[in-house]
Formats: sequence, structure tokens, C-alpha cells
Amino acid sequence: MQETKVNINAQIQLLPSDPDVPYDNGENGFINAFKDMDTAKHMGSKDVPDPQIAVLFDVKLSGEAQHRPSLRIPPLSTEKFTRKIQMCLERFNQDPGAASAAVPTPSPPEKIIPPSDVYLIFNGGKDGNNADFVKPFAGLKKTVKTLTLFKDEETTCKRLGKVQGLATVRLDETLHIIHALTQKCSVRKHQYQHFPQFTTRSSMLGPIVMPSHDEVWQQQWQVKKAIFGTAFIPSGGPVPDINTEDVTEPPERQAKRTNETIEPDFFHNYPAAVYSDLFSALKVKFVIDLTPGDGTAAIACYKAGLVYLGTPFTTAHATLLRTRVDEEVLKSMTQDRDPLYNARFVAALSDASQAGADAAAGQGRGRGGGRGRRASRGRGVKRHADGERVQEEEGPEEGLGDDEEDELGQ
Repeated sequence: MQETKVNINAQIQLLPSDPDVPYDNGENGFINAFKDMDTAKHMGSKDVPDPQIAVLFDVKLSGEAQHRPSLRIPPLSTEKFTRKIQMCLERFNQDPGAASAAVPTPSPPEKIIPPSDVYLIFNGGKDGNNADFVKPFAGLKKTVKTLTLFKDEETTCKRLGKVQGLATVRLDETLHIIHALTQKCSVRKHQYQHFPQFTTRSSMLGPIVMPSHDEVWQQQWQVKKAIFGTAFIPSGGPVPDINTEDVTEPPERQAKRTNETIEPDFFHNYPAAVYSDLFSALKVKFVIDLTPGDGTAAIACYKAGLVYLGTPFTTAHATLLRTRVDEEVLKSMTQDRDPLYNARFVAALSDASQAGADAAAGQGRGRGGGRGRRASRGRGVKRHADGERVQEEEGPEEGLGDDEEDELGQ
């Protein structure tokens, strides 16, 4: 088990964008810390024949709307989004301030999309923000393609509560796929494993069966506040793309939150099937996840053997995410239909469980009415040296062992 956790830590790395962590003096400090990470530097290359690294940004996981978050996609923070994309675009560039005084300051590097990169930007159905999603790449030679993702109606409506009316819920969103113009991003015809009715030739992917809220990562509200930090986003007015008059949320969503309220950490996270099929189709080897959410993409990366770097909101988010990934990977190793299934690991767990049961049974025999005289000795009354009784301990002196009963009978 310990070896598995070491492997997880090596393959799944997390760098919280928390303004309170020691290496960070505001977001510029976080960006510099990201660019200094060996993992970020070595993810991809300036000279590769095809993209090797996927950079993910999902507006649905970029924060949480403060009002009706189970229905409302969080608003896009254009400034934070732009800075995070620029952080990835510039991660190979040398910091001019780091140049030696004896060496002439190099001219600013040409701004390009690293040929190793393909950017996957989920717009959350916010078509009005499409220009903002592409803006960080303005002036760069690029190719932009789009893929329409659509959710399964039945499972989506169950998550929302009671849904009625006409065209009440929007099920689709756009995934922007952006890479350098110099790269062909050649993808041979590939049938998606979890969505076999589609191949990479089409611009559609779905239907995405959404897990119920009971099946996703959940926390108490007081813990969730520590996870999000300042990522709660004020929002008001009507909920876009949903006619709220035709949606009745479950009672637990309508009740006022308390610190003990348990709810999903992220209301709009896709299941692992989406990430697995995208990574497989694009044949990437590394993933930088700017919105790691509940860790579903990280777990998909581990199962596919991909190196993953995520940027959680806070240190608390990173800590809990690490624990969740460990737990989910270890659980997967015990499920015979999972690609991580490990028969030796299951056998070791079984042996450990049996040893624990045997030890408990042995302890029980030693305490009460067990076998032999030993069960009735050594546990009784403690006394001072002068013979005064001071304490009576719990033990088997109330009865005799089977062997002693036999001896008395004789």
C-alpha cells in the first residue's frame, strides 16, 4: 500500500494557488512557483512532432456561485483565466530577471503556443464568453476546433430535482480545442471507448451519464469553505440556460446551509469517462489541470499512466484532494473490472484482515472462559506491598476455564 502511495505522489502532483502558502506573494508568486516546477518545465517540449500535453480549464470547476450553485454555472473570472493560460504558454520562457549581469539581457521571447500543447477549454454552455476563452491566444498562430459535449437528460434532471416545462434545461456545452498552427495535431480515426456511437471524425461527444450527487465527493459546508477559499463568486439575477420556475430543487438544497450541511464539493464535475476518452483520442502523455475540481481527471490520468499536475484553490483543497485520490486508487485496485485491479493487493488485504480477526479471537479467548488455566490467572486484584487492596481489574476471575472445570469435576 505504501509503495502505491509513493507512485501516486510521483505521478499526481498538486500546486495550490493559495495566497497564504509560503512560496506565494500573490498570484505572481504562484505563477513563478509554477514555472519553476520541474514537472511543469518538463511537461512537453518546444520541438515535438505532435502535442503531448493537455492543458485543461473548465469554467464549471473554476469556482462556485454563491446563489443556487447546484443550478448555476459559476461566472467566468476573465482576469484569472487569462493569467493562468498565460502561465502555461510562457512556462518555457526564461525569466529575464534571472539573467546574469555579465550576460546581455535577452530580447523578449516570441510569444507562441508551445507545439507540445493542446488546450482543452470547457465553456460550461456560456457561449457569450467564447471570445474571452480564446482571447489569451490572440495574435498567436493557432488552430481552434470545437467539440459539442451533451449530457444525458434523465441523469441530469435527477441531479437538479423535479424538472418540468418546455426546454427547461440546457444539456450541451462547447469544448474549445486549441493548439499551435504549426502542428497538425494529427488524430487518426478513433472510436471513443465510453461513447462508441461517435468517433474523432465528428464534432459531438455524448450522451454523458451524470452521477447522482450522492455518488460524488461530498464535504460538510465548513470544510467546503476551506477548500474554495476566495473562489466563491457573487452572482444574482436569473439562472442562465435554466427556467428556474420549472425546477424544484430537493429539500436539502432549499434549506439554509449550516456548518454541518453535507453537499457535493463540485456540483458540475464530469465523470471520468469524458476525460479518459479525450486523453486517449489525443494521445497525450501529460496533463496540466488548471481547475482540478474533485480530482476525477487526476484519477483518470493515474489509471491511464499519465503524469498530472493540478492547481487546487487552496492548501486545504490540495490536502483533501490528495487523500481522495489515494482512497479512490486503492479502492480501484480491489475491483476486478477496473484497469487498476491487482490480485496480489487484494490477497494481501485479505491476509491482513484474517490476521487481524485471528488476533482478536485469540485475545478474546485469553480474557474470558477461554482454554486453560492461563485465562484465570494474572488479572485480578492489585495490592500494595503491605497487602492492602487498591484496585480491582476487569478480568476472567469471575469464571473458570474449561480445563479447570474438568479438573474440579474429577
